[in-house]
Amino acid sequence: MIYDGGDTIEFQHLLDGWAAGDEAARNQLLEVETSRTVGSFGLRDILADTERRVIAQALEHEDWNRTRAAKLLGISRRQLFDKIQQYRLQK
Repeated sequence: MIYDGGDTIEFQHLLDGWAAGDEAARNQLLEVETSRTVGSFGLRDILADTERRVIAQALEHEDWNRTRAAKLLGISRRQLFDKIQQYRLQK
């Protein structure tokens, strides 16, 4: 779950919407994640942190099945593997 100003947003709902091509779900997810960290990092750090969180949550959502997580994220399996290494993500 993502907490946004006291409102609970079901992450799975947003991820499912994003995977289905729902641009509003994608924008809401990015807006919530970005607004939580503004002020503490530069833009590059905010984007990297948001990417790391979204990738980690997609992996958890798909029980660490990299093929399905990559498809959900709209990236190749190789790109996902590189991001897992880059962010040092682990089960």
